[in-house]
Amino acid sequence: MGAPRITEDEFNKVKLLQHMNALTKRQIAEIVGRSYEALKRVFETDSYEEYLKMRYENSKERNVKRPLDKQPAPQGTIQPPVNPTVVRVEATHYMMQELQKTNELLTAISRKLAFVVDELCGTKKEG
Repeated sequence: MGAPRITEDEFNKVKLLQHMNALTKRQIAEIVGRSYEALKRVFETDSYEEYLKMRYENSKERNVKRPLDKQPAPQGTIQPPVNPTVVRVEATHYMMQELQKTNELLTAISRKLAFVVDELCGTKKEG
């Protein structure tokens, strides 16, 4: 949420200071307590109505320019990356050895669990 909208009193104060020609636009912004960027439209217009019209038109243009794919996707959907880049991952020999060790450990654990289940449930035929 941005700064509050510039009121007509603030607009008039800025225009009065601007017409005095004693201060720069940045100094006027400091006195009013707004950023220079926030007052740019005030400096460019002659009346408060013109300022509001310009503000409305700019916000209207901003909404039109906004592409539809920028809207949030429904929850649970996967969006493609905005700027797809190619990432190359190389697995070193050391990584491959570690993965093989991990797979061997998981296989051994799986066999031991199967043995324990067989012993507890009596699913193996004794002969």
